[in-house]
Amino acid sequence: MLHQISDATKAGVDDKGNVTITQRDPGGEREMVTLTVVEFKTLTNLVASFSYAEVNEMLEDKHFKYLDQLRDSAVTNMYGARPYLMKEFGLTRIEAQSTLRKWMNTFEERHPETTEVS
Repeated sequence: MLHQISDATKAGVDDKGNVTITQRDPGGEREMVTLTVVEFKTLTNLVASFSYAEVNEMLEDKHFKYLDQLRDSAVTNMYGARPYLMKEFGLTRIEAQSTLRKWMNTFEERHPETTEVS
């Protein structure tokens, strides 16, 4: 039986002791992973070993790479990228705005090759 963890995530243990995690992405598709108890404990210990700052840095890197790809695709003006972040990563409006602002404020230092020289 799977137990609801959040709106999009369920988890449970089957009769063999395997842990199953089901995640529904914003597009409605489902991703599922099944881990043995040993794999689950290893993963849990690994996650617990990360500091809050390390987790934030990993997420920020993932968000910034996505924003770089979105910019390169020219699908939207980057001032309109907030809804894309919200949909792709399930961020709140405030989280997406904060991430976008930080991406914009650090763009030149992360991409010095794109800075135009007059």
